[in-house]
Amino acid sequence: MVLLNTILFPALITFLLWRLGFTKSLQLETQRERIFPLVINIIFYFWAWNVSRNLEDVPIPLVQWLLGGFLCASAAMFTNIFMKVSLHAIGMGGLVTFSVLMTLTDPFFPSWMLPLALIIAGLTGTARLLREAHMPGEVYGGYLAGAICQVAAWYIAG
Repeated sequence: MVLLNTILFPALITFLLWRLGFTKSLQLETQRERIFPLVINIIFYFWAWNVSRNLEDVPIPLVQWLLGGFLCASAAMFTNIFMKVSLHAIGMGGLVTFSVLMTLTDPFFPSWMLPLALIIAGLTGTARLLREAHMPGEVYGGYLAGAICQVAAWYIAG
């Protein structure tokens, strides 16, 4: 369910939007092109979180992670009104923050996950800047938005 609603369905619909001419490319280079894919992500992420929070056997950290994804997509949509924030950085900010929170609260959380998340986030932000897809403020703003959303999800769903 998680893979279908957070990766497969949003990617498939984004591909269809591109093939049907609603977006010029899969890169979603303009703020306007991002609107439909972000709305689709918000719907699917909300669905995944809402279903998972109502099932008994779903671990609380997964519910927190899914709520964080929904909040990140919502923040991306709101931020997209004002600037072309890095969607990659929003995701990486959420990943690093989730890893920090898990490291601090769960003694069984793998110790290698936080350094790996930091490396991936750093490489992602660097790639966005080197490719000149974003200005530094758009990347740093994305990291901050992702972190704030994941902290909010941690306390709301915890």
